[in-house]
Amino acid sequence: MLLVVLVALLLFGGDKLPEVIRSIARGKAYIQNASQEVKDQINRESGIGDVLNDIQRTVNDATREASQDFDPTWETVVPSTEKPKEKDSAPSPEPDKEK
Repeated sequence: MLLVVLVALLLFGGDKLPEVIRSIARGKAYIQNASQEVKDQINRESGIGDVLNDIQRTVNDATREASQDFDPTWETVVPSTEKPKEKDSAPSPEPDKEK
C-alpha cells in the first residue's frame, strides 16, 4: 500500500495527488451507481424481484413458525399415547409351553 502511495506521489506530485484521488473516487462511485441501476432495471423488467421477495417471505414465515413451536428444553414434549401400528407380517408363533 505504501509503495502505491509513493509511486502515485512520484507520478502526479504532491499538488495534484488529492485531485487525482478525488477523481478516482468519483469514477468509482459513478460505476457503482450505474451498475446498481442496471441490476434494478433487470429485476424490474424480468419480475425476478417479485419471485425473490415471495421466496424470502415464505422462508421468513416458515422460520418464524418453526421457532415459535420449538422448545429447546424439551419440557413441553408429551409422550404419545398411541400404540405403534402392527406390521403386516405374519404373526410370530407362540413358544411351546411345557406340560
